[in-house]
Amino acid sequence: MKKILLFIIILAMFISLPVYAKAQDEKTKAEIVSEFKNNIQIGTWIPYILTDEGAATMKENGLDFIFIWWYDNYEKAIDLCEKYDIKCILDANIRYTSSEKDIRSNMQKEYWDSPVVIGYSISDEPSADKFDFLANAVRIAKEEQPDLIPYINLFPQYASPEQLGTPDYEEYIRLFTEKINVDYISTDVYPYYTAATTEKTYLTSIDIVNNQCIQKDKDHWLHIQSLGFGANRSPSAEDMISQMYIGLSFGVTKFMHFCYAIPHPGLYEATEFYGASVTYEGEKTEVWDYTKAMNDELKLISDTVKKYSNLGTFIIEPDFGKTPGYILEYEQTRKQFTGFDELFKTFNSYRASIVGCFESKDENKNKAFTIVNAAEINNNQTSQATFSFNSPHKVTAYPDGTKKELLPDENGMFTIDLGIGDGVFIEIKPCNIIKGDLNSDGKTSITDAILSFRAAAGKINLDYYEKYAADIDGNDIADITDAMLLIMNIAGRN
Repeated sequence: MKKILLFIIILAMFISLPVYAKAQDEKTKAEIVSEFKNNIQIGTWIPYILTDEGAATMKENGLDFIFIWWYDNYEKAIDLCEKYDIKCILDANIRYTSSEKDIRSNMQKEYWDSPVVIGYSISDEPSADKFDFLANAVRIAKEEQPDLIPYINLFPQYASPEQLGTPDYEEYIRLFTEKINVDYISTDVYPYYTAATTEKTYLTSIDIVNNQCIQKDKDHWLHIQSLGFGANRSPSAEDMISQMYIGLSFGVTKFMHFCYAIPHPGLYEATEFYGASVTYEGEKTEVWDYTKAMNDELKLISDTVKKYSNLGTFIIEPDFGKTPGYILEYEQTRKQFTGFDELFKTFNSYRASIVGCFESKDENKNKAFTIVNAAEINNNQTSQATFSFNSPHKVTAYPDGTKKELLPDENGMFTIDLGIGDGVFIEIKPCNIIKGDLNSDGKTSITDAILSFRAAAGKINLDYYEKYAADIDGNDIADITDAMLLIMNIAGRN
């Protein structure tokens, strides 16, 4: 009997395995790409995909997708991506001299059918006068590969008008969205300099992009600074975390490291790179730990954050110290989001802070926000923020990516500590508190009246939510008058 039972168990295991594999294999390309788009993802412009160990190390670092370039062996690279379930965007080899025949030929290669291939790269940092060509290239490529992402990355705001091909950055981004049929906007902004300052157009650049993403319902992709080059420093752990939370504050859902690996010598001429996560030979550096820490924290909160849509951003002025130059530039040139003005009663911060505002995608329309310590990172300044609401709310914060319920003091004030360059994502939900229901049992009774009288006499202390319920006359004080009003209500005298 035992042998028969063992045989049945083993048979069931063998039957179930191929069913699972078949279910995975049966995902269409459209389903794979849609799943990618609907989640927060972490990628890199320059991977290290030359060896099995290199691919395994990228997966360990937390990368979800990579770009594969002309100097990589496509077939080998795709095989390694399939082994470690890393999605990839391939160089489509579309150039400004490419004919329609060339584009169609390039999009008919067998490797586009791989389940890990989700898109094809067409152009990096094009000027506006190339948009008509790119619009046509995207149209042709979509006819051959309708489910893949046609990828184009745009300049940041600090590019010159000659590079942009437009008088200003807003016009550049607007023309892109009008001419090219894609459902995202992707840019790069590398903000941190060796001179211990932050690029002054950092926030204005990503805000201009995010404003268009909100208006046109597009996804926000951003390349972040993950190595050193020229005047840009090799990032610290604080640099990486700050870029992540600032990106989230401006609605970014696809973060791309520039770069995970030191670029191929032939890719960027006359530029010296250093301090990436891995060397050109694939050896880990201390930056690998910094990018992994950022990636890990983002993954801890991504399933929560993706339930919300970004609405906009505003700045909290510092209680102490100066406002950094890049914050002043943003305040002076961009309109801040005011939709949460009626939500908060008070909002203060030791240092200048960036606040990103969110609304849940479901019918509840609950609110959430990020808060980021925006002091210059090399000044090594921590911060503390305090906030209160015009009506009671339950608050759930995710410091270091870990879920934690925040409790207010007796006056309804919440406090959050922020490390150097640190940020936190916070969910808030309005409380349905019945006036007079001090014990939260859904009704008012003599029990509540007794609690109210005892609190008024100083015999017990009420927390903020109990105090709000006890404040019958709405003057923000729970006293003997409220206790008398409550007992009269219960007795039907009012």
